[in-house]
Amino acid sequence: MGGQPHEHGEWWLLAGLLRTHSNLTVLARDDAAVRGAPQWSLGGGGRWRFGNGAYVGGHFSHAASTWIVNDNASLERLESRDLLDLRIGLRRGRFDVSAWGTNLLDDDYVADSYGRSIELTPYHAYDRIIGLDARVDF
Repeated sequence: MGGQPHEHGEWWLLAGLLRTHSNLTVLARDDAAVRGAPQWSLGGGGRWRFGNGAYVGGHFSHAASTWIVNDNASLERLESRDLLDLRIGLRRGRFDVSAWGTNLLDDDYVADSYGRSIELTPYHAYDRIIGLDARVDF
């Protein structure tokens, strides 16, 4: 969902909800019928750009806990996770400067890279990260 530009600014909103269900047999110690996929996850976010070029935005997501098989073929628990990312910035002409943060709740969690790369091993995700971006368009 988005809003068309006008003199006061423009906005974008996004939201999603995913419930995973399968006819596969749920194994003991397994909360999700599809191993590695949380039974449910949800997320939402948006961005507002003001008429003066300033903008703010953010995204929140939650995924329920699940089990995965790690690289030594043992089961490992992926705890539920809550992630919050925010950005604030200013764009004027060719210049754009913004401050941002990821995992601002500093949730300690394990990420599962199945389906996103050839690395099948779960890994500990990054702690809170805060940064600054500067850009010039040519």
